[in-house]
Amino acid sequence: SNQFVMPNRKLIQQKVSDEVEQTIDWGEISHPMPEGVLRVRLARGRDLVASDLAIFGDATSDPYGKIMLGSQVLKTSTVSQTCDPDWPAGECYDLTVFSFRQLLKLEIFDHDMLSADDFLGKTQPMSIAQLFTAADTIDGRMYSIWLYLNVEGVEGGEGHAGKSRVELQLQFFTLTSTFPPTERELVANIESAVDEVMTERVGLLPTLASNPKTPGPITPIPPPPAPIQQGVCGVFTNRCSGEGNREPGEIRVSGRAELPVALLAIDLHGVRGLPIEELRGLKVRMTIVGGLGDVKQTVRDSKKCQITKPRVRFTQPIADSLQEVVCQLVLDEGYQPAEVARLTELDAATVEQILRAHFHFFGQWGQAIHEFLCSPVDASVHFVLLKDKEEIGNAELPLQRVLLEDAMTLRDILSVSVKPAAAKRIQAKLTEDKAVNVEMSLSAKCRYFRRRAYQVPN
Repeated sequence: SNQFVMPNRKLIQQKVSDEVEQTIDWGEISHPMPEGVLRVRLARGRDLVASDLAIFGDATSDPYGKIMLGSQVLKTSTVSQTCDPDWPAGECYDLTVFSFRQLLKLEIFDHDMLSADDFLGKTQPMSIAQLFTAADTIDGRMYSIWLYLNVEGVEGGEGHAGKSRVELQLQFFTLTSTFPPTERELVANIESAVDEVMTERVGLLPTLASNPKTPGPITPIPPPPAPIQQGVCGVFTNRCSGEGNREPGEIRVSGRAELPVALLAIDLHGVRGLPIEELRGLKVRMTIVGGLGDVKQTVRDSKKCQITKPRVRFTQPIADSLQEVVCQLVLDEGYQPAEVARLTELDAATVEQILRAHFHFFGQWGQAIHEFLCSPVDASVHFVLLKDKEEIGNAELPLQRVLLEDAMTLRDILSVSVKPAAAKRIQAKLTEDKAVNVEMSLSAKCRYFRRRAYQVPN
């Protein structure tokens, strides 16, 4: 069901000419950048349902919250033995916002060690625009809102309707491709030491200009106390196995000296230079190292790539089954192309064209991965091509390259360093005596947070 939750989109490509297709950025259409980032803190709860009976004293609960926006699910820390919890100062969470109409949902649970957690109530879903319009402003940029919990069906919830409530504190950040003053000097030093390789990149495509939205103003409301503080930050990511890895829908909460200041968006397009046998089941493991505060690294796995046939224009129509026979005879049975041409009654040039097309199948991921960063200038991204857990090859992308591009948007083709065992296997499939050349295409965008008063969109 998450396939139909924002920001996910179903892209239906229409047939267009080659000239028109070259001007279309399918990645930007299928994986747009967020409108901004919502930083949310579950601050306090009052008069929550008591779910745990006590031998001595009053019944109580061990409450925690689940915050949901689109397909993002964040879990707060647990406050023990209280129905009036105050969550740790500075414990806040960042979520990407793709539409101001997206609904923020909050559910409160009681943590139990030996049984399933008890449901304590939920808030009425509210859009981002509704939340900020109804919230009280703290300093013009930070907002606070008390929300009542719906306790219908909650065991022991009688008498708590209209009483159980929680406080959310909110900040909204727009995204900008302009360096903040704190990093301009550092980036200037980096720019002077950039490797000459940056000027020799292969296949650069036009960069995309940022197109920020400009919503209209709202009337501020008198502020309550207790703003969001610096301290603990939760980052929504994926988890695989190992340190810094997370499963979908889970959250890491850790103390850190600094909060994220930027969003990194990696759009994985595809890979070329591999035979079709190597493309089946191929995935990318993306590891971000550095720039994550106290976290050493995060690991994200892509989905398996889809195999796309190249557009080959033969002088005469050739059935797919005949093309498969040609490839099988040459690649698996060891026949020479000239002999296959005689057996299939095709000319030698057509046989060579079929073989080249077979090798140049293109693997496509069409997947965007987002990660929050504390210091983009210190970060790099390591890509590993994996087939059935075997490493085919790897590539590296220092984020300094992205930061120095126009609009902090890099569209490039990275050369993949192929492992010897995989290179030997790929070389055996080549019909020509040439070096193995594997490349992966992607786009990378970095956007800094810009703290400003929330404005209701037009």
